[in-house]
Amino acid sequence: MTDIAKIDKNFEVKQPINDNDTLDLYSIPNEKTALYGVFYENDRFVRLPKEVADINSDAVARLYKNTAGGRLRFSTNSKKIKIIVEWEARGALRHMPSTGVCGFSLQEDFVDGSNKYVCTFIPPYDSLKGYESEYVFEEEKERDLTIYFPLYNEVKSLTLAIDKGATLGKGLPYKNIKPILYYGSSITQGGCASRPDNSYESIISKWNNIDHINLGFSGGCRAEEPISNYMAGLDVSIFVCDYDHNAPTVEFLQNTHYKLYETIRSKNKSVPILFVSRPNFTMNPEARLKVIKSTYNKAKKLGDNKVYLLDGRKLFGREYNLCTVDGTHPNDLGFYFMAKAINKMLEKIIKENNLLGE
Repeated sequence: MTDIAKIDKNFEVKQPINDNDTLDLYSIPNEKTALYGVFYENDRFVRLPKEVADINSDAVARLYKNTAGGRLRFSTNSKKIKIIVEWEARGALRHMPSTGVCGFSLQEDFVDGSNKYVCTFIPPYDSLKGYESEYVFEEEKERDLTIYFPLYNEVKSLTLAIDKGATLGKGLPYKNIKPILYYGSSITQGGCASRPDNSYESIISKWNNIDHINLGFSGGCRAEEPISNYMAGLDVSIFVCDYDHNAPTVEFLQNTHYKLYETIRSKNKSVPILFVSRPNFTMNPEARLKVIKSTYNKAKKLGDNKVYLLDGRKLFGREYNLCTVDGTHPNDLGFYFMAKAINKMLEKIIKENNLLGE
C-alpha cells in the first residue's frame, strides 16, 4: 500500500523531537490543573470506581477504563503543548478513526464561553504502548486550554509537557451548574466520532461551557442494578437517559426502563430526567419508543414534572442517510445533529428548573 504521507505532506504525522529534558513535565492529575469526566484509580484513568464496574456486566467491567468524556483544563503561557501518553495497548475499531479511538484533541477556551479547536494529537500507527505528540503556538501568551481524552482507549498515564518556566494553572472554570450525566450505548460513548471533542456530549459541553459525565458503554448499557444505583447517587444537574440500543429485546427494555427511572428517583427526587430513544430506524423502533413513552407517561401521572421525552427519530431529521458510518453509529455530522436536538431540550430543562440560578 502506498504511504500517502510521502505524496501529500498534509497527511504526515510529525514526530516530536526528544526535548523532554528542556521542558517542565507535569504528571496528570495534579493540583495545578483541573480534571473532569474521569479520575485516577489503580494506575489508570477510569469513569467508574472499580468496585462498581466489577459487579456489572463484563462489558462495563472492561469499558469503564475507556476515557470517553475525560477532559483536562489548564492555563499556560507556553508556546509548546506536548503530551506523553502511556497505555497497555492501542485500541482499534474497523469503522472509527484512530483519532477518535485513541487520540487526544486540544481546544482553546475564551472568557466569553466560546472556544476554538486547535489540533488533534494523532497517534502514529506503530504506537502500541503510547506516544508523544505536540503543538506549538506561534506566539507566547497566556491561554486557557482543554485537552479531550480518547473515546475508547485506556490511558494508564498522561504527562503534560510545557516550556521550561512557563506558567500553569487550572484554566477557565465551567459554569456554576452541576455536571450533566449521560447514560447510554456506544453512541453515547462516542462511536464513531473522528475526534474526542466531537461526541454529542462534548459538542453540547462546548456550546454551553457546562461540565458533563459520559457513562456510555458499547454493548453494555442494560440498566443493571449496580450502575443504576451508582448513577442515582451522583450529584448532577440533569440525567440524560439515552437507554435503548443495548436492550436486546423490547421485552428486556420493558422490564428495565421504568425500573431505571425508579432507581434514580429513589435517591434523587429532584434531578430532571430526559428520556431519549434511538436515532435509527432498525430493531423495532416503534415498539421501543412505546416503552420509553410508557415510562415518561407513568412518571407524569404520578406527579413527576421533572421528566422530559425526546423522540430519537427527530435526532437526524431528513439527513439520516448522511449521519452514520454503518447505519447505526453516527459520524461527526450525525453527532452534530444529535447535539442540536438534545441541546434544545437541555436549554428548556435548564430554564424551567432554574438550574443556572437566573
